[in-house]
Amino acid sequence: TGRKGKEGVFRTPKEELKRLRTDGREKNENNQEEKKKKGKKKKKKKKKRVKKDKERESRKCTLR
Repeated sequence: TGRKGKEGVFRTPKEELKRLRTDGREKNENNQEEKKKKGKKKKKKKKKRVKKDKERESRKCTLR
């Protein structure tokens, strides 16, 4: 009696279930890849700037 309306909601055909599963997997894989990329970006460190020779020379003179 009341089943006909609920059939579409609860019971999905096998093909639909397979599609949902594969979609979930793809989303998960994409998400993981994005997370990896984000992690790599965070780990990058800025290179320390090498001071110019002139500055070094002047410092040596002041220390003496």
